[in-house]
Amino acid sequence: MVKVLVLFYSTYGHIYQMAKEIAEGAKEVEGSEVSIKRVPETLSIEILEKMGAFQAQQSLVDIPIATTNELKDYDVIIFGTPTRFGQMSAQMKLFLDSLGQLWLSNALVGKVASVFVSSGTQHGGQESTILNFIPSLLHLGFLYVGLPYSCQEQMGIDELKGGSPYGSSTIVGDRGERLPSEQEKRMARFQGRHATSIGKKLIAKESNTGVVTTTANFTNNNNGVTTSTNATVDSKVTNNLEEKEKKQVLRQEENKEEKATTLLLENKVVESGSSNSNVVVESSSNNGTVTAVVDNNETESFNENKKKKKKEKNGKDKKHCYLM
Repeated sequence: MVKVLVLFYSTYGHIYQMAKEIAEGAKEVEGSEVSIKRVPETLSIEILEKMGAFQAQQSLVDIPIATTNELKDYDVIIFGTPTRFGQMSAQMKLFLDSLGQLWLSNALVGKVASVFVSSGTQHGGQESTILNFIPSLLHLGFLYVGLPYSCQEQMGIDELKGGSPYGSSTIVGDRGERLPSEQEKRMARFQGRHATSIGKKLIAKESNTGVVTTTANFTNNNNGVTTSTNATVDSKVTNNLEEKEKKQVLRQEENKEEKATTLLLENKVVESGSSNSNVVVESSSNNGTVTAVVDNNETESFNENKKKKKKEKNGKDKKHCYLM
């Protein structure tokens, strides 16, 4: 499942209309769970009334207000804001500026983000608003997703419309009289679907690494108190560690056998027959006497190999001295 948050600020309701289209596009992705929330309003009722925005704000009261701490629970966050002189709105900026604790804990690193905007005129700062929004997202660790040209609505010049490679947008008119057009809505739905699809792919890639949760118990020997803690371990790492441990154990066994053989062959011959027969050798140590039957030919071969290795080692040591 991919969790998506469409987080917006809207003064007169135009961005809210776009937010609903973004959410519809995100819901088209199988396994998505989509929420629409808004950032807190900072203007007083008196100011909103003077701006003619109070009624529009009242229509948004049923939309939940997001908290900063909950952002870490989402995989994809798509932000919406009207433009303010080529920048995001003060309400959205204040919300982003309050994410310091999430930034400090790297809680948003690797999550997908995208931005949609509105402006009063065709060249009212739609692109610059998104471009000025992106640095804040990168500082927080987001992976930014725009609106690619595979969204065909960007290409035409058949009507006045918003939209750019940076994100979807709408033109509302200098008096706010224009609502998002059908093409702008389609661009918004495309963006919601596109950002959610990428978020889903990232989650799938992470799950393919085989992350498993194991519980490890640690005992405090000083006071006898046993505590339990959960640790998330990548199964690939676990498998690699197990493989290394197996190789280490095998290497230790081989070393033991080699040492035992060396001790036996270096000690005295107890019984021997002809040159081609077996010999019985024994090795005495603090742990007792070890007796083994060894083929005489293997004994001679072992001694020859040992002399050869010693000679090679001496040659390497001399060569190393010359190189130094």
